[in-house]
Amino acid sequence: MFCLLLIVSLQLIASAEEILKNIQVGGIFFVDSEGYIYTNSDEHSITRYSPSGEPLLTIGRAGEGPSDIKRLGGFGINPLDNNIYVTEFYGGNKWISKFSTGGKYLGEWNCELDWKKWEAISSIKFDGKGNIYFVSTHSLPSRFKDFLIGGVENTIIKFSPQGKKLREIYHFKSDVYVEKGGKGNLTIPLSNILYYTVYNDNIIVRESRDDFIQVFDLEGNLQKKIALPFRKEKVTQEDIDAWDKRIRTSTWGKQGMSEGWLDMNYWKKRLPFPDYKPVSAYPLYIDSLGNLYNMKYPGMNDTSIKCARINLSTGVTSIFNFKPGESLLAAWKNYFFILKEDDNEDCVILKIEEKEFFKRK
Repeated sequence: MFCLLLIVSLQLIASAEEILKNIQVGGIFFVDSEGYIYTNSDEHSITRYSPSGEPLLTIGRAGEGPSDIKRLGGFGINPLDNNIYVTEFYGGNKWISKFSTGGKYLGEWNCELDWKKWEAISSIKFDGKGNIYFVSTHSLPSRFKDFLIGGVENTIIKFSPQGKKLREIYHFKSDVYVEKGGKGNLTIPLSNILYYTVYNDNIIVRESRDDFIQVFDLEGNLQKKIALPFRKEKVTQEDIDAWDKRIRTSTWGKQGMSEGWLDMNYWKKRLPFPDYKPVSAYPLYIDSLGNLYNMKYPGMNDTSIKCARINLSTGVTSIFNFKPGESLLAAWKNYFFILKEDDNEDCVILKIEEKEFFKRK
């Protein structure tokens, strides 16, 4: 059973189950400058909600023509023109679509991107001048023993509002899945993941296995590194056993084992597990005062969530705990959007003022 409630300062103001369902399947949760909420309804469309959670309209549709979204990668609103820019992931259309916040299709945003090299754009951000930063991705497959490793190369690239490529900011490579015999692939657990955000005159970058964040200026020059208050932890056999149990009990895992293309005993022995767990495995959030929130990777079976609050100017950090089952979805002005799940898998979204949030025990 699932339900979704939006609460302001612990006062009920609306309900909207659909937002929660979108988030639970890996959807994007985005709040614009006026408090309107956006999630991708599926791989092909975006839903816009009122600040209190009522669905207003759906943007985009499945397909390969104008106004179509074949496989959504990311989206965001450019403050320069207040339009929604939609990127596409692997197997998607080779363009970036523009829509008004009212849902009108405005055509493609043309940019100097080598579509022959880059296969996907996983996310998109903007600075205050309308310059655009997105992560372009292409595959780096390699042989390992008797199976194939699927790696990726990600690059944060900066473009002008007119689509002129200005510079490449950051390069990142990681192995993300394995495949044997052409019978489906398996994601490598605890993989390294790239996260970034743009705030004022800075680009903040973190790899999930790093115990620090990097702060660049908008030209891509490294300004400083800020240490996270979370230590690196080695991958243990307990982590591997927990991963194995989770796959075996999932619907996907049960199907793969019954059909014979998923041999968990083989992968548990042969999979190239990393030496270290991610230090953090969540996006980066910034509040109204410019504090960065970085959530600690909780582990396979740990329900508690620790979060670091980092002053980007001074580098001073503090740690606080979310309540069991809670995680951060967005920081907007002086509010937090919190996803909360109880023991019965019933979920709510809380919209709480910062000052009220830090008063909670």
